[in-house]
Amino acid sequence: MAKWGATEYFLLAFNICAIYLAYRFINFRLTSKLEEVENRQIKSAQRQKKTKLE
Repeated sequence: MAKWGATEYFLLAFNICAIYLAYRFINFRLTSKLEEVENRQIKSAQRQKKTKLE
């Protein structure tokens, strides 16, 4: 097995940090989009209910 130097360990740590940050970003974006869609559906259902009552 090849010996790892400081450069390889730095790149490994950098890649792990980059993957973690990408995961957090995608998770945040997905969660916020799902909340947005959910709120839009609630508002749409309220509008439909309101027009049925009239």
